[in-house]
Amino acid sequence: MPVTIIAYLVMASFHKVLRMERAEREGQVLRRPSIAPIGGQVPERSWKQRLEQMRSYPSLRQVTQFLDRTVRPALDEVAAEFRNQGYDVERDVMLNAHNIEEPVLRVSMETFRDFHYQVAIVEAPVPMFSGRMSRETDLYYRLEVFTQTGSGGYDLMGLTKQQVIDDVLERYEAHLAFLTFSSETSTASVLTPSVLPKDQYAIPKDADDIQDLDGKNE
Repeated sequence: MPVTIIAYLVMASFHKVLRMERAEREGQVLRRPSIAPIGGQVPERSWKQRLEQMRSYPSLRQVTQFLDRTVRPALDEVAAEFRNQGYDVERDVMLNAHNIEEPVLRVSMETFRDFHYQVAIVEAPVPMFSGRMSRETDLYYRLEVFTQTGSGGYDLMGLTKQQVIDDVLERYEAHLAFLTFSSETSTASVLTPSVLPKDQYAIPKDADDIQDLDGKNE
């Protein structure tokens, strides 16, 4: 009997996780209907940036410098604009295994799941069939974006500050779409509370309030 109860609890938890993933996926599709769910270049890069990334395997020192010179200023600028427009924003850091502070941006969503955007340094093996003529090292480092559901699976290394800002806004708008879809389909959990009444909108802030950031120059 105890094993049966545990099995049912595991099944119920797994079912809830699948519904949460579906809500997040459907929210992204609703937000960007012109792009297939399997992707496209995220975040968008120029063709020269994409070509350069294919043969670039940066060191820990290089990604740390890029983090300090490009990513942190971009997140600071986004956080400042969020605050100017009345959002409850927190800029924090998390210390990784290399004793490097990784930047974190959080936007409070009141009773809803907060928006979480963290840029983390991830170690990865250099592929054997890389575009370089020789392999100087077996490892390189990536700057991956993590949300509350894990890694986004892409690298920010080589982007401009404006492109990083654009990526934060894309992830935030996708988060708003996720909250809307999860509320409409009853995916209540610790992260997404129960469904609101029909006459109450699910998102406490209007996404249009932050559109001005899209047009800012680096």
